[in-house]
Amino acid sequence: MELNRPAAASEPSFSEGREWRMFAHIVAQIFLAFALFMGVWRLSDAHGKRYDLTTEKIHSLSDKSREVLDGLDRTIEIYSLIDRTKPAGGFTNDGVAEIHSRLDQLLWQIRDHTDRVQCEIIDVHRQPQRIQELQKDLGVREENLVLVLTRDEGGQIHQKSLSLRDLALAPTDWWSGQKIAGFKGEEAVIQAIRTVTAGEVIRICFTTGHGELDAAEKAGLIKAYLENEAYVFDTIDLRQEREVPADVRVLVVAGGDTSFEEAEAEAVRDHLKRGGSLLFLSEPGWKSGLEDVIDEVGIEVKKGIVMCEERLFVQSQSGAQGLMRGGYVSSLMTPVLDPAHAVTSKLAERRSRIELQFFCSVGRSNDDPTGEYTGLVTTFDDPETEEPESWVWTNWESERDGRKTGLGPDDKAGPVDVAAAVTKYFGDPKVPATPRARVVAVGDVSFLEDELIKNVANREFAYATLLWLAGRDPITLPPPEPKEWKFDPQKEQFLVRLVHLLSLPLGVFFLGVIVWIWRRY
Repeated sequence: MELNRPAAASEPSFSEGREWRMFAHIVAQIFLAFALFMGVWRLSDAHGKRYDLTTEKIHSLSDKSREVLDGLDRTIEIYSLIDRTKPAGGFTNDGVAEIHSRLDQLLWQIRDHTDRVQCEIIDVHRQPQRIQELQKDLGVREENLVLVLTRDEGGQIHQKSLSLRDLALAPTDWWSGQKIAGFKGEEAVIQAIRTVTAGEVIRICFTTGHGELDAAEKAGLIKAYLENEAYVFDTIDLRQEREVPADVRVLVVAGGDTSFEEAEAEAVRDHLKRGGSLLFLSEPGWKSGLEDVIDEVGIEVKKGIVMCEERLFVQSQSGAQGLMRGGYVSSLMTPVLDPAHAVTSKLAERRSRIELQFFCSVGRSNDDPTGEYTGLVTTFDDPETEEPESWVWTNWESERDGRKTGLGPDDKAGPVDVAAAVTKYFGDPKVPATPRARVVAVGDVSFLEDELIKNVANREFAYATLLWLAGRDPITLPPPEPKEWKFDPQKEQFLVRLVHLLSLPLGVFFLGVIVWIWRRY
């Protein structure tokens, strides 16, 4: 008995023309996928949006920076001309490359936030023609700078250049392999934007006629630095003028050897009552004649000279290192800085070392609620030590040839304020129209001189002080970096390149598999 076997399934067969059509269809899909991928990549590169997923928002602009950018009414141009291949400005080539990378991220954040800012990062080696164009158009002659500029309606260019030192702090410990000690690019760039868009020029006047510090001869560095910030420096002799001009925003009294007359003191008082600002730099033994004026706003310049314990860095024969307590000197290198006030907040975050020499102390003169007192710079004293690390030598003029160390019965143990700020309201603070004066008193006049202004911390302290007195509060920096791990494109370049290399072929492969399955079944 024979069983009927089922007929063998017929094998699929394709004509030669149909095979070519399928092949052309697959090739067209591959090219379409490639074109789609490249289009998305181009759009994301030109109009991409970055998202900050860190809890501390370390990759986001500060509130003050966003406020400045939101208030722009004209186009800002930013050009980066940093050569990241060689050392410059006290930084190694790795340090310069780190500044370049951090600046690139910052410009991305600014571009993401507003379309009022146009950013261009120029490769100084591959774009020599572009460099020549900027040299001809903007007069650029230096290397390794960032140029921030705007053009007004008349075509006039207002620009400010930023050096590597303006963008970052050079490392203090070269043996640690640290590239930079801190990045302050956001503060510098946003402040430069605010400078070039400023509608007014701020006038600062130094008093003369009493033996004050000569700003032109001894404070030329800070003067030149601020003149690039739309400030104008001038001098005034109140013995002849008898009043401070109304357009003077900040009056500077930089020490002296003779006293101000009563009429001059009244002119300073009137300047403050109408909302002007005062930078008062005192020095030990000087009777300024402005004691009553300073006392009325809430600051008292103390008698005597501040002595601080000298710490000497020593290394033993065995290699052990440490600090040795030395004698007392009227010099301060490691003060305590107020972390909340606009003048010293950024300096405190960076643990900056302000240097003062031969200085007196200041303090609060009264409890008037219309005056807001803040001690900006304070001497450091460890409460656990038996002997004070700083103290005020009250009778130093009569005792200087006898006792030079040790705390006497008329002296005051530290800590003591050596710089203070007061916001004084001449009326009800709750009323917006109430005149408000800002005063900063420092017990040292030498910190403003060129020799000490070379210290970056001194320059930043003087810069932030004058900004605050002029009503331009310094730009706040981003919050500190978090301790938890975060993705760093610079450290993960291999992973980034691997993803870019495999994404396209893998995408085409999976697309081919889908097409094959769809055609097969």
